[in-house]
Amino acid sequence: MEVDVTTSLNQLYALAEQSGDVRTTVFLDPLIDNQTASEDEAAHRLGRWRLSGGEPAALLILDAELAGGKAGPAKLAD
Repeated sequence: MEVDVTTSLNQLYALAEQSGDVRTTVFLDPLIDNQTASEDEAAHRLGRWRLSGGEPAALLILDAELAGGKAGPAKLAD
């Protein structure tokens, strides 16, 4: 689902560029950035779930991370 939303936003952006609609491209820039981040986070969560192999202990760890807001991919220091 996240990929579909990202694709749609990118198509809207391309149409706005083709028609020379600068305001729409400026409006869509942060939306695309946020959507891309959401897509990355969803892929990371899915990968961790697949890696867990359905093991109850691993699923409990994933659940605790999601509850604590620590489920995103690792980031490099600024």
